[in-house]
Amino acid sequence: MIAAKQKLIVTELEEGTGASIAVALDNDGLRSAMRIWFADLEERHGPVASIRPHGLKGHRVQLSFGNYSGDTIRQIQQASEEDVQLARALVASIDPSVSLVFGARSLEDWLVLDGNFLIDATIRHEISADEDDSVSRSCRR
Repeated sequence: MIAAKQKLIVTELEEGTGASIAVALDNDGLRSAMRIWFADLEERHGPVASIRPHGLKGHRVQLSFGNYSGDTIRQIQQASEEDVQLARALVASIDPSVSLVFGARSLEDWLVLDGNFLIDATIRHEISADEDDSVSRSCRR
């Protein structure tokens, strides 16, 4: 069902980020997902997110890095302390109802150290995960 929401997902993310977004359907697993990345970085050269239905009324969003994102990761590692704090503040601004997992790190001290970096977010809604409003809210949170 997430495949039918491709245009909605792209619109929400492009409006929210101001960047050009590319997507592809991912049929691995029991439920399909939409893989999302910045169009100018290509799928394997930067951060890649996936959104898939989770339960009846939720979505699971995972953020990781593509197989050839070494240049992007090195650039992130060279960020100033102020840039790191700004990135953490941006992530901390995610709606508190969203469950965030950073592996062994916490919301206050996460860092992109290598290609194994992963953020896992679970978003619950009052309505079905298949509804446009649920998909829009998951993209905005």
